[in-house]
Amino acid sequence: MKKNLYFHALFMFLVVGLAVVAQRISLAPKDPQKIFVMHIELSEITSLAYAEGTSRVVIERVNTGWRVRLRDVFPASQVATTLLEDLAHLPAVRDLGVLSDAKTLAEMGLAPAKGLLHIKHGQHTTVFSLGDVDGSGRTQYMQNAQGQVFTVLARYLMPLKHSVNELQDRRVAWLARDHLRQVDIAYRGQTFSVLNHDDALTTSPGNPPEIMPWVESIFRIQVESMADDVVFPPSDDIIELSFQGDMQPAKVRFWHRDDGRVLVESSRSLEPMWLSVQASEKVWEVTSLFTRS
Repeated sequence: MKKNLYFHALFMFLVVGLAVVAQRISLAPKDPQKIFVMHIELSEITSLAYAEGTSRVVIERVNTGWRVRLRDVFPASQVATTLLEDLAHLPAVRDLGVLSDAKTLAEMGLAPAKGLLHIKHGQHTTVFSLGDVDGSGRTQYMQNAQGQVFTVLARYLMPLKHSVNELQDRRVAWLARDHLRQVDIAYRGQTFSVLNHDDALTTSPGNPPEIMPWVESIFRIQVESMADDVVFPPSDDIIELSFQGDMQPAKVRFWHRDDGRVLVESSRSLEPMWLSVQASEKVWEVTSLFTRS
């Protein structure tokens, strides 16, 4: 009997002990060895500036989200948002410690830094020098103001170094399709309506069917640049798009100039913008549908 009581007590001790260990394991960090170059909240970041040679890009927080400065200023794309999210919690491949000078960097096989990254967060500004680790381009290093060097996967920094244009959202129609119910296209007193249901466009039987692929194309067209110091021409030669759905109603206007180029005005950016010659021709094709209807 005593022997059974002994084994029962031992069994209960093991069960309780394993439960405590399991709880500690579940509360422990998933990867206690993981090293972060930065580990802050995205909400703390107010701006990012990166310079390399003559190239410079700035991402700034504004009331409605983010905007990106290159040659012109445009709203930030999803690529820019992902970049900021990655930098806020940027994992390092290795922490190489403090390397005091260029000679020490060279001895470690690190090329001279080419880029300079400033990240403002809260009341602080963190500065990193960026350079290549090897010729493959798969790994970069980041050295902070204290001389500490981290190696990181180059893919996290790729948008800053090789695809800065993708940081800007230059779409004429920037609205999410899943929130869109209707697009009205007006020209010279006539209006065609296109409905969106489950991402499929339809229109009334009396409307030209070509209006639907034209609306599809509008979601792919991007503006070329801001149109500085340009005044919209007083003209009735204007296409106006109205977007309605589960979002703030939005408008886009296309103004046709005598030189064939098209100016764009939108409720997202009241400053005039240029379309390329090719995009201008594509946009203005729709006017023939109104003429013949």
